[in-house]
Amino acid sequence: MIRRLLGSRELLLAVVIIVLALVFGLLAPQFFSFVHLFGIGRSAVVIGLMSLGLLLVLITGGIDVSVSATAVASMYIATVTLLELDYQGPFVLAALLACVVGGLFGLVNATLVTMLKLPSLIVTLGTLTLFRGGLLAFVGSDRIRVLPAQMREFSSTQLFTLETGTRPASFHVAVLVLIL
Repeated sequence: MIRRLLGSRELLLAVVIIVLALVFGLLAPQFFSFVHLFGIGRSAVVIGLMSLGLLLVLITGGIDVSVSATAVASMYIATVTLLELDYQGPFVLAALLACVVGGLFGLVNATLVTMLKLPSLIVTLGTLTLFRGGLLAFVGSDRIRVLPAQMREFSSTQLFTLETGTRPASFHVAVLVLIL
C-alpha cells in the first residue's frame, strides 16, 4: 500500500506543487500573504466552478473537452440577451439564464453520447468546434464592452471583509459551491 502510494503520479505532483510553493515563498515572502492567496483564489473562480461541473462527467467515466466553449457561448448568449432586453432584474435570474443555455448545449452532448452511443471525446471535440466556430461566425471578434448592471455589481459585491482587504463575492460563491 505505502509502496504503491509512494510510486503514484498524484503524490509526485503534490510534492512538486509543495516544493514550488515553498521556493516561491522563500523568494517572495508576500507569496503566502492573505492578499496574494485570495488573489489566486479569485483568479481561479471560473475555472474552479467549471472543473467542479466537469468532475461529474469524469466520475461517470466520460470526458468533455467542450466545457470552455460551452461556458463562453452560454455566457455570451445570456449577456447579449440581457442587454437586448434591457434587463434590470436580479443577478440570480441572469445566472440562471446562462445555466439554462449551457444546459441546452450540454444536452446536445448528452444526447449524442447516450442515444447514439458515440464516444464522448469525439462528440465533445466536435461540439467544441461547433460552439466555438458558431460564436466566431455570428459574433466575430467583437467583445462586449458594457455588461448589464447586475453582472457588474455581482463582480464587485463584498460578502465580508478581511483585515487585509475586501474580496469579491464570486470568490465566496466558488468556495460555497466547493463545500456543497
